[in-house]
Amino acid sequence: MSGCGATVKPTKNGSYILQAKSTGTCLVTVLAKTDKGFQAQGVPKVFRIKGIPPPVVKIGGKLATSNLEFTRGEIQAMSGLAAESPGFMFPVNMVVKSFDIEIKIGSEIKPYACTGNVLSTEAKRALGNLRPNQKVYIDNVKVQTPTGIIGLPMAQFKMKG
Repeated sequence: MSGCGATVKPTKNGSYILQAKSTGTCLVTVLAKTDKGFQAQGVPKVFRIKGIPPPVVKIGGKLATSNLEFTRGEIQAMSGLAAESPGFMFPVNMVVKSFDIEIKIGSEIKPYACTGNVLSTEAKRALGNLRPNQKVYIDNVKVQTPTGIIGLPMAQFKMKG
């Protein structure tokens, strides 16, 4: 294997994981051990290595790519957040490490810190007291991706009026 800082790691007999360190193009050549030594099995294959798109917050089963609205029942059923890279063709393990729920109450914005991917008891209680059209902001989202922990942009939703 050559290009993109790629490496090959055997996992079991006849199976391998190819891992690239950068985006670009790499070349994979498959060799087989024969009586005459190692021989190429077909022509080398060119692979284009793409980066993983940035994750997006997912709440209530919906990606927060626009302003979302939820019914009271949907809000009460919420248990936490997820993150995913929409449109990426391979599964990627994204783990929400922490986030804040912020709700405007009167002229004050009250934050509720949440650890892991679940709503804290206080955040769940505050969401249960939402009024129609009241907005909720999801901020300070930290997500563990395959390349490290990153912060996501603020997202928001409101309770349907």
